[in-house]
Amino acid sequence: YFEGGLVQEQNPALLRPTVDRNLYAPMLLTQLALPALLKQPAAHILNVCASVAELGAPGYAAYEAAQVGLMTYTRVLRRELAGRDIAVTGFCPGTAVPGLAASLFAADVKPAVGDPEPYLVAADLVAAVKRPDGGTVLTHRSFTVRLLTWLNRLFPALFERLWARRREAVAFKQTAGADGSS
Repeated sequence: YFEGGLVQEQNPALLRPTVDRNLYAPMLLTQLALPALLKQPAAHILNVCASVAELGAPGYAAYEAAQVGLMTYTRVLRRELAGRDIAVTGFCPGTAVPGLAASLFAADVKPAVGDPEPYLVAADLVAAVKRPDGGTVLTHRSFTVRLLTWLNRLFPALFERLWARRREAVAFKQTAGADGSS
């Protein structure tokens, strides 16, 4: 769940639900389940994260901040529980919304590689759960997302200029009915 829009245009009442659903809920659920999981001979905590969160795309500030927070929380939790027979995995299935990665730049751009088939994502999810050590599993990221993530890490100044040129081309819509607009 996320509420898109440039920071100055986002409805403040929708920021909290975005962070609650994408970060606070998994943290609270983990905290509540942990006493029972620690009593098991083996357990696995799996958080579904968004790999696109690393891009820092204009229009997704609250969602991306919550997703980066969830990735970090998952990494910290894995380290805290090391040696306690609880695997902790961050599973990043790739873009679930058709064309989302390309739409970060312009509405008329299509992804270079198609969106993942659900059965491939499901197979990767099963494989991730079977990993005894946990870890971060990035799957089926489109070529577009992989390229943009790489550029963002190696050439941040270039990436900033790219976002500045494309920012105005991105069209964002408020969630229908959430604030009375459509």
